[in-house]
Order: sequence, then structure tokens, then C-alpha cells
Amino acid sequence: MSSNWVDVACIGTVALVAGIQFLRSTRDFSRVLYETLLLVGAVAVAAALFRPLQAKTGWSEPLVFGGVGAVLGIAGIMLAALLNRSLPFGLGMFNYVFGLLLAIACGYTVGHLALRTAVLAFSHRSPEFAQAVERSWMTRDLLYFRTFIEVRAFLRTARWKWQ
Repeated sequence: MSSNWVDVACIGTVALVAGIQFLRSTRDFSRVLYETLLLVGAVAVAAALFRPLQAKTGWSEPLVFGGVGAVLGIAGIMLAALLNRSLPFGLGMFNYVFGLLLAIACGYTVGHLALRTAVLAFSHRSPEFAQAVERSWMTRDLLYFRTFIEVRAFLRTARWKWQ
């Protein structure tokens, strides 16, 4: 695997979204928390529903996945604003630490939605794009959450060693 233009686009997307969310979390932590949780849920629902919806509607896979993810994501952001009006909270000086973690999670979520939509749209028609995605080291993290799986496996091993 090597670095290519897909890596730059993925890192740029994740960094842009994470940077914006981190700056927002320092002022309004609860809204960023609600947005992140609802965006993760929106992408999970889109991933679960896009194949059955595509089979029923006959629309293309990227349109259904990206459309469902975007519509549910926008609805989640609006719901987060409503939740934040009735249940605002902050963590004081810990807003920075937990805000950074939430920002990275939100960046990965939006990056996953964008990359998976692009892969569904262009992999079959463009062998250059498919090859760039296959050789990219960042796409394995965004598409398959490999780093998260590795950290989880490490923590599971560490937990058993401490007992």
C-alpha cells in the first residue's frame, strides 16, 4: 500500500470535518455530542437499508446510500439542535479532550459516508479509481474501520492480561 490522491482526499475530508466539530465542541459540547451520535446512527441505518431500498426502487446504489445517509444525517443534525435546546450540558475543562474524540469520530463518519458513496459510484466504471482505493492506506480505515478494530483487539488482550 502506498499514499495516493485518495488518501489526500480522505484525510482532507476527515480533518476538515473534525476541525470544524472540535472548534464547535469547545463552545457547545452537548450539540456536537448529539450530532456525532445521530450521524453515526444515520450512516449505520443507511448501510443497513441501502441494498433493500435499492432493490425495491431500482435506483443506483450510490444514489440510495448517499441519499439515505445525507437525508438521515441532515435530520439528525436538526434533531441534535432540538435536543441541545432542551438538554444542554458541558464538561468544563474536559470539553477539549472529549470534544477532540467526538470530532474525530464525526470526521470518520462523514468520511465513511463520502468514500463509500464514491466507491459505489466509481469503482465499477473507473479501474483507476478502484486501483487507487485498493492501494490507499487511509481507505481501509474509512471503509472497514481497521484501526478501531485493532485498538479494540489490543484492549481486549490487555484486559485479559490484567485479570
